[in-house]
Amino acid sequence: MKYKVILSNLFISASQKCNLDCRVCQCGDATNDEMTRPVAEWVFSDIIKTRDFGFMDGEVNLAPNAIRLINEVMKEKGVVHESFGGYLNGTVYNKECMSQLTDIMSRSTNKNSPSYWQVSLDEWHLKAAKKIMTTKDYSKSLKKLLTHPLVALRTASSGIIYNEGRAKNTEDTYGVNKIEPNPEFYTPYCYINEKENPNRIFASAMTINCFGDAVVEGDYNTQKETSYGNVVRDQGVANILLNSDKVRRFSVLDEYCDAHNKMYDAEIERRKSSCLTKDFEKQRYDKLYKEFSSFI
Repeated sequence: MKYKVILSNLFISASQKCNLDCRVCQCGDATNDEMTRPVAEWVFSDIIKTRDFGFMDGEVNLAPNAIRLINEVMKEKGVVHESFGGYLNGTVYNKECMSQLTDIMSRSTNKNSPSYWQVSLDEWHLKAAKKIMTTKDYSKSLKKLLTHPLVALRTASSGIIYNEGRAKNTEDTYGVNKIEPNPEFYTPYCYINEKENPNRIFASAMTINCFGDAVVEGDYNTQKETSYGNVVRDQGVANILLNSDKVRRFSVLDEYCDAHNKMYDAEIERRKSSCLTKDFEKQRYDKLYKEFSSFI
């Protein structure tokens, strides 16, 4: 029986390419690996819809070919998504890549909020950028990205530092509290009821790297290994949701929703305990404003 999957959240890694070496990076060392067409076809072989779809890990503007083929496969498979997003490191503007991202966004069904793309704008990215490029070149890239319709002036800073980050102590992270990653937050919850929804699997979330492995967010040291089952090997997400002992399954929708909500509520509370204080946030903003305002 061929199952089709509807996901609340789907995040995939188009590539592991990056031109920066940020002190607090949680993605590990950059490589030249990127998603191939066969992998993309396997990943989207049975996904028909996602609420939020986005890219993670590498800088997408360094992987225009991977973004293009992913876009092509999504079109061919007819994958529907409500909103689309991710993060840009602010140092690279690739016209072809931004065009492909915009095309994906244009198919978002939530017209009120089709994109949640943001540019990472914080002291760590600033320091890393200054090591590889001039202020003038950085300014040009930032202006192009921040004024692009995909981004529309949205920015985000690194607010929570996990232990995978390269920073060795709290001084390196400018006073930001470190917290352990929470793999359970990205463990799929799924609802399967053949009588009510034949051949449909409703799942909470899945993260897939550029090799086609379904991975637990935060477990970057074992990215090439999977915690749920291998998407490429099993040719699709459905088999993982059906067969992996890492997936929590429910046959009653209320139970699924309740478990899903409790998991998300617990994660939000966990993050609140590690957020920056208002005083520190203001000091940080003032410092950043002073540094960036001279050339943005």
